[in-house]
Amino acid sequence: MSPRKDALAEGWLDVSVPLRDGMPAWPGNPPVEIGRHEDMSKGGDANVTALSLGAHTGTHVDAPVHFLADGVAIEAMDLQPWGKPG
Repeated sequence: MSPRKDALAEGWLDVSVPLRDGMPAWPGNPPVEIGRHEDMSKGGDANVTALSLGAHTGTHVDAPVHFLADGVAIEAMDLQPWGKPG
């Protein structure tokens, strides 16, 4: 079984939004651009994908420091509430 299927079978709920070229971005953030940078069918040595996006693209969690001047940074937060259901 794949790691994702294992996690789902153990009670995890996947709320991830898949990234895709042109998907909506937060107003004022860079657009999401996903495309082929190098292509073997066009003579490239490998198939290489380029990603360009802002940090607030897709599914993510903002630490309080993102919007509160004296907020807690993500590395100081207790991540247990975001983990596997008990």
